[in-house]
Amino acid sequence: MNEVPFLNVEYFFSKIYEFFTGKTLARFWNWCVEVFYFVLPYAKWIAIVISLLCLTGIIYAILQLRRLNEEIQEKYMAEYESLNAVTVASDGGNLLRWSKITEHAESLNPNDWMSAILEADIILDELLEKEGAIGDGVGEKLRSLTRGNLRTLDNAWEAHRMRNNLAHGGAAVLLNNREVKRILALYQTVFEELKFI
Repeated sequence: MNEVPFLNVEYFFSKIYEFFTGKTLARFWNWCVEVFYFVLPYAKWIAIVISLLCLTGIIYAILQLRRLNEEIQEKYMAEYESLNAVTVASDGGNLLRWSKITEHAESLNPNDWMSAILEADIILDELLEKEGAIGDGVGEKLRSLTRGNLRTLDNAWEAHRMRNNLAHGGAAVLLNNREVKRILALYQTVFEELKFI
């Protein structure tokens, strides 16, 4: 016997009616409330277990990080010390001074950033004096030079101006790590031209 297909419109309208009147949602909500009341007495213990698992994971991660840090230091420290000794012997300590400046630049402390820029400016002053620049400070020595004497004169001026802003403005000058690295890159170009590094 062949069945005649038909569309049960009444069924669809009843489902729409139940949805908007809340009968379907009420059943779901009642189920959620029952689950909540079932879990509630155990919630304290569940929270304690989860907290202990998290605490154990944190302690494990800290211990593994310490172990890894010790391994890295053991592996690379001897290599670094031997390389550093050769570098200091060959360049008179120039690279050591520059590496200290770059270490300060990598720090998260803004005071270290200022120290890096101030130390780089001190080195610039020494180099300009060796080059025969005339004047009392870095600014006067830079004025006595031309681009023929120093191709990176503009970089030296820009870096020195920032140093002056820091020295005279102090904490009022807003510094970020990216700006410090940019300024030190300016100093680096000058130092490379003057054969410091």
